[in-house]
Amino acid sequence: MLLNIVSGVDKFGDHPISIERIHHEIEAGRLAYRDRNLYLADPEFSDVPVTDMLSSEQADFVRAQINPNKALDTLPDSTLPRHKSTVYISVIDKDRNACSFINTVFHNFGAGILAPKSGVILQNRGQGFVVEPGHPNCIEPGKRPLHTIIPGMATKDGKTVMSFGVMGGEYQAFGHMQFLTRLFDYGMDIQEAQDTPRFMPDPFSDVVEVEEPISNKIRDELRALGHNIQPASKPIGGSQAIFIDWKTGLLIAGSDPRKAAKLVTWITNGDAPSDMSFSGGTGADSADLTGTAAALTLAKIDAALLASYTDGGNPSMLVMSPTNKQNFSGLSSGSVATNPVSYTHLRAHET
Repeated sequence: MLLNIVSGVDKFGDHPISIERIHHEIEAGRLAYRDRNLYLADPEFSDVPVTDMLSSEQADFVRAQINPNKALDTLPDSTLPRHKSTVYISVIDKDRNACSFINTVFHNFGAGILAPKSGVILQNRGQGFVVEPGHPNCIEPGKRPLHTIIPGMATKDGKTVMSFGVMGGEYQAFGHMQFLTRLFDYGMDIQEAQDTPRFMPDPFSDVVEVEEPISNKIRDELRALGHNIQPASKPIGGSQAIFIDWKTGLLIAGSDPRKAAKLVTWITNGDAPSDMSFSGGTGADSADLTGTAAALTLAKIDAALLASYTDGGNPSMLVMSPTNKQNFSGLSSGSVATNPVSYTHLRAHET
């Protein structure tokens, strides 16, 4: 829904952090999450109007409700619980089989119940139900609750071109919209699209959280439009993505600096997987390049070493470090990934 709504919104310049664009994305998010709260439920139990909700006519109708000069009046309160965060992993192998995987126990210790033999902690996603009789998402035996688990996969011409995902509880759907529009509409590279400052309208109140890099001038202008702008209490969401460049054979990966995460590629000669990239939000302080003989941190990679793991002079996955920029000049064009803990990025034309 969000992508359909935003597809008809003007870019308002060449960068998404502008007063007009932020205002329209906030309003689109508030309206889309309102409809989610009203209709989304287990389709085995409820007649969810998926076709209508995803139609261009509905997107046009919702978009027309956005007033470009003023925030909408407060929407009805949601009866849903607040959703917690998750873990996301993306993997693509040498044959370009892709896996986009999100796992969660919801709260930090889930239901607080541990399976005695396996040690698996049981999740408490059942909290996503409501107890209002007649509501599509009302709790029932054998029914799946509303949840925010949204592993993503992008395709073009029948081929997978990107495995991606966004973490952050309620932010996930809004984060998909922000990541994809930055990547495709604004032409950012896969890392820059994740680095760009974020904002998020709270589905449970009129609060709009904004990250620190968004200027006070923009915040004041948004307040003048009627938005309740508040500093984000913590970094908004997290994300990882791997893009397949079918023309060059390169895998182009990026990882969100807001999370303890890493990018890994295995390039081996034996029976182990060859040319498999991994992008995941599981605590690490550097990206790794693992060959048959040694595991090398990103800080130790140089052009000669990287070239030794290539075929025909082109690396199967190019991982670039801002601190080692001079070492990578001339290796390849149009392929960028960065050290996920650096908070900076390299553009493709800078390689």
